[in-house]
Order: sequence, then structure tokens, then C-alpha cells
Amino acid sequence: MKSIKIWSLIAMLFIGLVGCESVPDDGTGSGTNGGDNNVSIVGEWRLVSWCGEVPPFNVYIDFKEDETFEMYEQVYALTYEYVTGTYMFSNGKLTGIYSNGSMMKSKYTVAVTNTEDGKLLELTDEENTVSIYEAVPIPEEVKAEATETRASGAEYFL
Repeated sequence: MKSIKIWSLIAMLFIGLVGCESVPDDGTGSGTNGGDNNVSIVGEWRLVSWCGEVPPFNVYIDFKEDETFEMYEQVYALTYEYVTGTYMFSNGKLTGIYSNGSMMKSKYTVAVTNTEDGKLLELTDEENTVSIYEAVPIPEEVKAEATETRASGAEYFL
């Protein structure tokens, strides 16, 4: 029984490694993993992994072509909170400013990966915390529920 569990774990690890294809950034800003020319973060994304685990909260982000974003997060509240701002994506780095004037928590290193199931966006902050998002439409129920309320002193997810 123990050997079945071990072999199953090895098989799952192998499938996970083979299932994703990442294109390395050559550091010039022209690669598909961070160059503005070949990769795009524009679209709707759902957080699926944070610190290597399924997060105990929900975050959706819509990066728009005009360098604005809308974020729907259910992190510090029971309902979704609606957050907006502007972002800059250049040379594989993502930074941003929220509509209230506060900066995003970090400068994020960006990697976009195509898988058999779709597209993944990986954001790594300056402390090497990795957040992985999958490209999915933001549910209308989430948008309808979201409010712009924010507890005093609470931080935004990004």
C-alpha cells in the first residue's frame, strides 16, 4: 500500500512537470516570458495557487488593454470587494497603483505559461511569494456582489 502511494505521488509530480511548458525570458525584454512584445497579461484571471497551495480566499483580476485593472477580492471580507487601479507591465515586471493612490505591495516578476487546459499567469513578488492565476472569465455573480468597501487599515491582495 505504501509503494502505491509513493508511485502515485511520483506519477502526479511527473505529470505536473510535463504538463506545463514555460518559455524562458532572455532578459532583453523581448522574450515571451516578460517582453512586452510577445506576451500579454491582458485578460481575466482567477487565483488558483498561492505559496504553493490552494488559497483559502478568492481573487479575480481583469487586466485591461488601457493599463487599468479591476480586482475582485474576497480576502478580508465575507463578500467580494471591488478594487481598481492602473498598472505598468514592462520587461517582465508588473507594478501598479490603486485608485486610492497606494502602490501595489511589490514589483512582481511575471511569467505566462500555456498549458493543455489554458493559460497561466505567475506573479512572483520581491520576497519570492508565488501566486498563480488561470485565465477564466470573471463570474457575473462576483461582479454583481462586489462593493467598494474596505475595512480601515486592510491591505489589498497585490
